[in-house]
Amino acid sequence: MVPTYVVGRLDGSETGSYLTLDVGGTFLRVVFVELLGQGKFNARHKKYRIDEGLKVGEATLLFAALINDTVGTLLAHAYQHTDTFIGLGLGTGSNGAYLEQIDRITKWRGDRQGRTEMVINMEFGAFDNERTILPFTKYDRILDQASLNPGEQLFEKMIAGMYLGEIARNILLDLKELQLLFQHDSSWALDTMWSFDTAYMSAIEADATLELENTGRVLETIAQVSGSTLVDRQIVKTVVQLVGQRAARLSSMALAGILCHLGLSSTGPIKHVAIGVDGSLYQFYPGFEKDIMDGLSDILGSKVRSQVNMGPSFDGSSVGAALAAVMAGSK
Repeated sequence: MVPTYVVGRLDGSETGSYLTLDVGGTFLRVVFVELLGQGKFNARHKKYRIDEGLKVGEATLLFAALINDTVGTLLAHAYQHTDTFIGLGLGTGSNGAYLEQIDRITKWRGDRQGRTEMVINMEFGAFDNERTILPFTKYDRILDQASLNPGEQLFEKMIAGMYLGEIARNILLDLKELQLLFQHDSSWALDTMWSFDTAYMSAIEADATLELENTGRVLETIAQVSGSTLVDRQIVKTVVQLVGQRAARLSSMALAGILCHLGLSSTGPIKHVAIGVDGSLYQFYPGFEKDIMDGLSDILGSKVRSQVNMGPSFDGSSVGAALAAVMAGSK
């Protein structure tokens, strides 16, 4: 729950030209953003490889100011939808940001300058690192222990695209060792950590063929499993569906928590919320948005479908940064 110092509210009328830097793990994008008003913008970019020395040097050599991409997602969506209160990142990693009343932010004691709202970067991937709430399975524990950061980001490891394929692989490996899958044959690929990418799960989820031939091709090409039976393929698809659905339903739990905190209700202070979402899992994983909305409906009631509008927030990391500069300049 990190104060971002991004205060105030966008109304879509903001204009101006801005340069932003979008820093990834490998590349740096220099983006020229033109805000045209009425929620419209143009963005042009050039991409450069980041010098290895900068990656391991002092952070101040690389960064003049820093904005989280999920905060940018919220701002970019708010430029086009003024009732935006939440930004979500559902891709390789997972995170959320939301617009909070400043008088509720007890950890920040700065000069409010008459401002009433500030964006909070939740970093909710670290939720329940104490392991007291979430329904961890043995497959979650196996993944966590094999990760680069055991005991950290546990919620993210249950819902983010970086990890779902590995969870599914561990389940399939367990079923194989129990002699319930693949006629007990070994598969060096299935035995190798991180070999079963979440993109393969997407292909299996989308397989609507009668004999699940596409699933068979994924298994043969990726997992080096030849001659899978229809029952094998049905089991694999069921496992993939369960892992994907669990991720979406847990994501809806996090979202429901934010909505309840904001006071969303037909009679409360907030009656409708727009949510900007970025990330490959949300954009490309079959049925992910539907499963999130189904989860929200189960938690908050069916009325939430008319109160919440989720939508993609494109290029939030650069356009959102430009909008943060607009808001900083208006203080």
